[in-house]
Amino acid sequence: PVAPDALVVQIIAFLRETGCVKIAVSVSALMERLGIAPALEAAGFQTKTWDQMTLDEVYDGYDCAVTDVSYAVAETGSLVVQPSAGQGRGLSLVPMVHVAIVEPRNLVADLVDLMEKLTTDGKSRSNVIMITGPSKTADIEMNVVTGVHGPNVVKVFVLR
Repeated sequence: PVAPDALVVQIIAFLRETGCVKIAVSVSALMERLGIAPALEAAGFQTKTWDQMTLDEVYDGYDCAVTDVSYAVAETGSLVVQPSAGQGRGLSLVPMVHVAIVEPRNLVADLVDLMEKLTTDGKSRSNVIMITGPSKTADIEMNVVTGVHGPNVVKVFVLR
């Protein structure tokens, strides 16, 4: 777990280590409270929040997306993203690097607990995305390739 005041420093170090320059950031109360977008801009990254972007921009040229998640499933290591006005469906799937921020209150033990949360949290949804590690496929000559259908790097920070 990461203390909120240390989170931005760790994200910046990770983004520099991976060579990311253009960063897309989701819009939510958590992201605003943590000051992610302004901190990344101040650190020299080219940063846009989801509400500042066009769809063409999402699909063309962002190295990394930094998002929060609706839930994280401990048993499977899965991240659960529910697209919204502040975070479109492609935001966590298109850039080659995805940085996810998890609040402790959004951790669930297993898929049974997740389904209970999804049916009782009062949110309407047409889409739920479950991310369990980087994208992988083996449909070409049975060779496993990472990052073909989504990010090839997924970094998760769990807040204290």
